[in-house]
Amino acid sequence: MPDGFRNSESLAHQIVDILLCESFVAWHSSPNRFRKFDCSREGAHFGTREQADNLRKAGKKDARPYLLSIQNPLRVRDLGTWTVDGIVTELHHADVFNTEEADAVYAERNWSDERGHAKIKQILAGKGYDGFIYVNEQEGEGDSWVAFYSEQIKPYR
Repeated sequence: MPDGFRNSESLAHQIVDILLCESFVAWHSSPNRFRKFDCSREGAHFGTREQADNLRKAGKKDARPYLLSIQNPLRVRDLGTWTVDGIVTELHHADVFNTEEADAVYAERNWSDERGHAKIKQILAGKGYDGFIYVNEQEGEGDSWVAFYSEQIKPYR
């Protein structure tokens, strides 16, 4: 077995997940080390190795690969700053949210941003979406993904 493959059972599960298209490899760059992603806002962002490396140059470090299990992401444009208002505006203009759904998010956002983000994810989950995908316009070419829940993210290798 090649060096670096310490846990063959874990590696075997990762290979099976990838082959069954239940997960895919994406990159994340952060200045912090942690075991579980905080997805309390819009979710956790991932991209290509190039995108993660470009963030690394901007002061973040330790670009690492992860296995993502995002089965039905909603294609949106790169919002730059992913605020509750920005996301709702995007989804309302794209006819993903109707006025009643947008108002329900704003009512929760009035309590806190976290509650607003949670309501966005709740509505989108009811429509079958479990993340976002967008053409990255900031860190590099290619698609980037937002996982809504930490359970969708596993360390790779």
